[in-house]
Amino acid sequence: LLNCTDPRAYVAKTRNKDPDTPTYQAAMTGPHADEYRKAMELEIRQLLIQRTWNRISRDDVPTNSNGKKQRILPGTWAFKLKRLPDGTPL
Repeated sequence: LLNCTDPRAYVAKTRNKDPDTPTYQAAMTGPHADEYRKAMELEIRQLLIQRTWNRISRDDVPTNSNGKKQRILPGTWAFKLKRLPDGTPL
């Protein structure tokens, strides 16, 4: 499910320096990378099951009534490390 090589597919917030809200790169290389990856796979699986969107090639984007390709909606991954009241990661 995570074999897309287009980096635009994995855009995540980059301005925040909070370690509990990492960028995509930080999440995938950090100490909780396995948990983030599993959460992403689950999210993608659920979106496909619910038919939220269809994965297609950019070359196969349909055209609208004016003959122009339809707009592709951007997506963003936003990561959050959840913690217990004492600060321990869940």
